[in-house]
Amino acid sequence: NKFITFLFQAFNVFDVNDNITLSQIRDEIAVHLANHEPRITILNIEVDNSVETYQVFVRITYMIKTNNKTEEFSILLDRV
Repeated sequence: NKFITFLFQAFNVFDVNDNITLSQIRDEIAVHLANHEPRITILNIEVDNSVETYQVFVRITYMIKTNNKTEEFSILLDRV
């Protein structure tokens, strides 16, 4: 999946330790989806981190334009 690849390539979970970085991640996701997924409307993007475990949790809530169905996509980015 191109979007998951984008997430892993765009963000270094070792650097995620403040609200500014989390805001930048949220913004990058919004721009990427707006540019590459015209079939949906973004309703919410939640980004949270755990500095102790170097994890970033992302939850995207969106609406499919063709049927107005609301869906969620969640992923936990973790260092390997």
